[in-house]
Amino acid sequence: MSYTKITRAAFALLFALAGLLPANAQTYTVLYSFTGGTDGGYPYGGLIRDSAGNLYGTTGGFVAGGTGTVFRLTPKGRLKTLHSFTGPDGSEPSASLIRDTAGNFYGATSRGGASDWGTVFRVKKNGNFKVLYTFTGGADGGYPSGPLVLDTAGNLYGVTSYGGDPNCLCGVVFKLDKKGHETVLHTFSSDDGGLWPGGGLNFDSAGALYGTTASGGDMGCGDPRNIGCGIVFKLDGNGNETVLHRFRFPLGDSPEATLLRDGAGNLYGTTSYGGHSQACLDLGCGIVFKLNSQGGLGVLHDFTGGADGAIPSFASLIMDAEGNLYGTTISGGSLGSCDYSVCGVVFKLDPSHNETVLHTFGPDNPELGLGPEGGVIMDSAGNLYGTTADGGAFGRGVIFKITP
Repeated sequence: MSYTKITRAAFALLFALAGLLPANAQTYTVLYSFTGGTDGGYPYGGLIRDSAGNLYGTTGGFVAGGTGTVFRLTPKGRLKTLHSFTGPDGSEPSASLIRDTAGNFYGATSRGGASDWGTVFRVKKNGNFKVLYTFTGGADGGYPSGPLVLDTAGNLYGVTSYGGDPNCLCGVVFKLDKKGHETVLHTFSSDDGGLWPGGGLNFDSAGALYGTTASGGDMGCGDPRNIGCGIVFKLDGNGNETVLHRFRFPLGDSPEATLLRDGAGNLYGTTSYGGHSQACLDLGCGIVFKLNSQGGLGVLHDFTGGADGAIPSFASLIMDAEGNLYGTTISGGSLGSCDYSVCGVVFKLDPSHNETVLHTFGPDNPELGLGPEGGVIMDSAGNLYGTTADGGAFGRGVIFKITP
């Protein structure tokens, strides 16, 4: 089938009949286009929002002799660079920030530091910047990935996708106390226990941690890459790991986003690959899943690589009060011809698992952004905010808003 032979109007009609467009169109607005100058470029991570409506995030693009920034965008669209990374203090931040009750921000850089294995940093509300920890790539881990999580005592928790066991170098789960002392809570070292964690962590009320690894688990899972399909894991307070689920292709492959946990203990997430579509190099185009508190996994959506999107990648899900899920994919969705790796959609899944595409990114309007990797956040009025890692007026990514 040649997509170029179908008009945009015909596409819109087909998608509406398929239930992939909302009855009332969403309003999509670009709030800011990064230039790649002192404002940074290529925001791979998502956003956080304060009570005044300011948005905060990071960019990973080269700027001011280094690579990446921490920024604030005001409700009037004015962007301020809070910190520009230079290398020794970190480089290439690629995940969302977190904020404590005092208004200080914390994050990680995937590279940079004394040995170029990444850092954990803090930006105080007055703008003062401090490196809290520099990874060595050894037993302490290297290349931190995913957002950090903060406990009530002020300790930070996260994962690295490298380091740990010298015979494996498959990553660790770490804790960083308020004085900057690191404790390795778990070292990934065996196939069945998961390899290479990618997303962040979250807590339950008892203090247990939940996360995913992109590979390992069942090495006979049918993964076309032959590195295992990944797992969902739980760590108790002593760092003991329980594997809650081992993915098997095609029912999920490579979970890389932070999990969402509801009040009943169900976990929601995405896998970058897997699913039944043949549109994504025979790897599958990814799924949205729910893992219930008894360990049963259900596929809520199987991406086709077409209008509904493909490859949700690192974008975490959010849930509204009605139980609707929202997320992004970095591929698929285009109304015109498109390299599958740089288009994407913003989507909504209702409690009955019906998908609505809220916005489609594509080469017909690259100035509106391409390839959202960081997911979305929602304000009290139901507006969604997010970033794209590519596209925009200068080709360096955008910050966007979707109004219902």
